[in-house]
Amino acid sequence: MKASKLAIFLFLLIPFSSFAGTNLDSLWGIWSDDAQADTVRLKAMDDYIWFGYIFSQPDSALVLLEELRAFALEKENWKYESISYSNEARAHYYLGYLNKAIENFEKALELGLKHGDKKLEANMYNSLGVMYKNLGDHAT
Repeated sequence: MKASKLAIFLFLLIPFSSFAGTNLDSLWGIWSDDAQADTVRLKAMDDYIWFGYIFSQPDSALVLLEELRAFALEKENWKYESISYSNEARAHYYLGYLNKAIENFEKALELGLKHGDKKLEANMYNSLGVMYKNLGDHAT
C-alpha cells in the first residue's frame, strides 16, 4: 500500500518541484517569437503548460495542449506530439477522466513504439499501470 502511494506521489508531484520559480511570461514570450527555433518554441510552450496550468487549471491546459500538438504536427516533431498526448493524459487525470487519460497515454506510447524510443515506452507503460491501478484493474 505504501509503495503505491509513493508511486502516485512521484508520478504527480516530483516533476513540478524542479521549476517552481519558472517565469511564465518569459515562456509565453519565447513561444510567441517566430524568430526562435521550433524546438525552443515547443519546449517553452510545454513548460508554460506544465508549470502554469496542468496542476491548477487542467481545463485550460487541454486547450493549450491542442495548440502545442498542432504546432508539433506542423513541424513534424513527434517528440513534442508525444509530450502533448502524455500531458493531455495528466490533465484528464486531474479532471477525474481516467479512461480519457488512458487513451492519451496509449497515443503517446504508440509514438514511442513507432520511433523506437524505449524511454518514452517505459514511461508510458508506467503511467498506464498507474491509471489501471487507480481504476482497480489489476492483472493477477
